[in-house]
Amino acid sequence: MKNIKTFLILITTFTVLVSCNYNQQKAMNDHRPDLLKRLDGNWHAVGKVIDKAVEYSVNVEPVLNNTFSRIHMRDINNPPQYEAQIFVGVDSATNTVYAHWLDSFGPSYSVPHGTGKIQLTSIEFVIPYPDSPFRDIFKYDKDNDTWTLLIESYSDSTKVWNKFASYEFKRKRN
Repeated sequence: MKNIKTFLILITTFTVLVSCNYNQQKAMNDHRPDLLKRLDGNWHAVGKVIDKAVEYSVNVEPVLNNTFSRIHMRDINNPPQYEAQIFVGVDSATNTVYAHWLDSFGPSYSVPHGTGKIQLTSIEFVIPYPDSPFRDIFKYDKDNDTWTLLIESYSDSTKVWNKFASYEFKRKRN
């Protein structure tokens, strides 16, 4: 009985140590900019799309060997009426943001990719859709640990950016 107890303690200790080492290695290999890492976690997002109130559950996590952040937005309705996965990565050589927006509107709206930059507290990229470019601006509020996402479409006729959608992300507390 004593041998079994000792064995179980050793196995438990080993499992904990391996798990801690894995998490440390994962964090060390995460070369995403700090601002992009601040998006990681679970969020509740409320906002408006073309003046229609919307509410989303949002999960953000590093993917593809920590080279992208995957932002998974899902309408809270059951079944969801809208769902999107946005992959945002930064080329460390040029500091260029690359974004791929995939959503429930289908494949034709998933191209082209967006490009942009990271500022002090914001991540901005423009997706040059054939009908009209869209500009996405994620802005971080460090004091409140919240994010806003503003999506604008460009009007060729007026030469101005017009609000298409806006959201406020608040971190979910367990």
